[in-house]
Amino acid sequence: MPPTSWSGSTRRPVDRTLRGHKPKLILRKKSSCRRGGTNGPEWPSVWSRTNLSRIFRRCAAPLRRVREAAGPPTRSLPRRQTSMRNSDGDEEPLHLRASISQAMEHQRRAMRDEINGLREDQVTAQPESLSALIASRFSINIPVLDDAAIHPNRRDVDIDVSHDPTRLAFHLGRPAVAKGTEITISVPFQGDAEIFRLHASSHTMEYPRGRIGEGAVTFTRRAPNFSAAEVRREFDRWLAAIKGHLDGMRKELGNFNESLKAEARATIQARIDKFKRDDDLLGGLGFGIPKRSP
Repeated sequence: MPPTSWSGSTRRPVDRTLRGHKPKLILRKKSSCRRGGTNGPEWPSVWSRTNLSRIFRRCAAPLRRVREAAGPPTRSLPRRQTSMRNSDGDEEPLHLRASISQAMEHQRRAMRDEINGLREDQVTAQPESLSALIASRFSINIPVLDDAAIHPNRRDVDIDVSHDPTRLAFHLGRPAVAKGTEITISVPFQGDAEIFRLHASSHTMEYPRGRIGEGAVTFTRRAPNFSAAEVRREFDRWLAAIKGHLDGMRKELGNFNESLKAEARATIQARIDKFKRDDDLLGGLGFGIPKRSP
């Protein structure tokens, strides 16, 4: 049996052979603030349970009186912006959905599927004009922003400020609404609106929020109060981020639209050649080529 020693008043045997363990003598003082005089640390009398409870009640009394005067808490309104941040509504994060390379591959595949689904008389009638028409339908046009036609606007709105820590409603858990201003700045553009949801293969992780409309992308901010310099600084940063994404996609797109026209002509020509081979196959059977209805 390994040698043992005894620790304190608990009289528990301690094994000295376990990894060089050296038993220590544990001495405990009796505490006068615990019932029955059980062993434990000796606390100052000011931190006794009775005094702690009295201190907590004294600190909680003012807040309790405020809550009772305000009435029972109710469910707050949906969270809104209490400072100059992006508002909700129809806004969405721009340049986040997919890459321009995925869009280019999708357009190529969709164009080939449409050409392969055409009838023979549609393909053989006017192949040159048909290839140009189909290629123009599936081309990608990067938007060009018109900085000279930027148009700002404002309107009076109600803003939920119940989530503002500087207001009493935040601490009471009650809804609170304050009058504020919504600033919208529309930037007209020429091109495909869907491009504002795409990004280049190599791009920044900055995705500005905005509203994509018919021929314009809109910057929106709302707050109880803000300055013109603050709004202009936010707008310039927002517009620079969008232009950076558009420039990156424009470089990656390159001569995609020209190559799309060449691919459309090649696909249509391949269809025409297939129809000729099919006619030769029928003629080789010796039964003649049947007439096709227009």
